[in-house]
Amino acid sequence: KIDDTQRGVQDRSGALYFILTLQVMASSSSIRTFIAERNLAAHERRVGLYLTAPYYVAKSIAESYVQTIFALIFSCLCYCLLGLASGRARFAIFLLIITLVTLVAEAWVVLIGTVMPDDKSASVVSPLALSMMMALGGFFVNSASVPMALRWVDNINMFKFGFAALMQNEFSELVFRCEPHELVGPPPPRDTKQKLAMQALGVEWPPQQCPVQSGEQVIELMALGQRTPLHNAALLAGMLAGFRMLAFWVLRRRFRSPLTK
Repeated sequence: KIDDTQRGVQDRSGALYFILTLQVMASSSSIRTFIAERNLAAHERRVGLYLTAPYYVAKSIAESYVQTIFALIFSCLCYCLLGLASGRARFAIFLLIITLVTLVAEAWVVLIGTVMPDDKSASVVSPLALSMMMALGGFFVNSASVPMALRWVDNINMFKFGFAALMQNEFSELVFRCEPHELVGPPPPRDTKQKLAMQALGVEWPPQQCPVQSGEQVIELMALGQRTPLHNAALLAGMLAGFRMLAFWVLRRRFRSPLTK
């Protein structure tokens, strides 16, 4: 389990980002399957077996149900095995964020699968876009260091919203300890004459401190405290609805096109 030492700072943030990345990449691996089903559904739609809306709604509900179940199981296992911050509210928010990120990643797959003409182009575009989001998600590159030309990615970056929410949920009110050799600052004088001289002058030697004392320091250093966890969760929910609606609009136009194979 992850402890509250100085090493625990990196261990916790790395574990949270790894969980996030694993869920996103696992969901995106089904893009070839979706495109194959899309082509079959287009053929069945043209012969009048069903309408686009019932097909899309039924597929979305079935996929979301399965993804939610597996995301909850995976989240529970990770939370218990890693020994993350205790508390029912923190645990509930952790489950919520991981589930939302998983559903957003699945909606992203559906959107790319409806836009791209074939599985080869989709298999190139989707990982490339996800890699950019992952690089700018707040773990590898500090959020305050992102160039202005790439700031627009933050508006659709599931990694950024998910990681910021997980970090605030995990590190808020967390206190870290350190070993004596990890203290920073000038060591106190050991010479008796120096101590007497400082006492005579009324000078107090500054105490040594831990490099990281609280979780708030980590959040501030990584520039992830602009929004609350629930605010980030609301943005993820908005992305989920937006990706799903946009994918439906593109899919309906594709099914209506006579040029669709």
